[in-house]
Amino acid sequence: MHASFLTIKTTYELYRKIGKEHGFKLYANRKLFNVILNDLKKSYPFLKEANSTVLQKAYDNLISAYKNGW
Repeated sequence: MHASFLTIKTTYELYRKIGKEHGFKLYANRKLFNVILNDLKKSYPFLKEANSTVLQKAYDNLISAYKNGW
């Protein structure tokens, strides 16, 4: 797997774990992935240079993967 995908996956799983500890169930959706992406842009400044449409399509693909039981 690509390193950036693993970073996003790891971050998503961390958000889900934190949410669960606070009594929330988080689902893979655009709003959550926007939050994750904004956090990742702080650690990985090159993401700020990427075309937003490309980034949106990438996490739309991730959302589909999670919803399909990946």
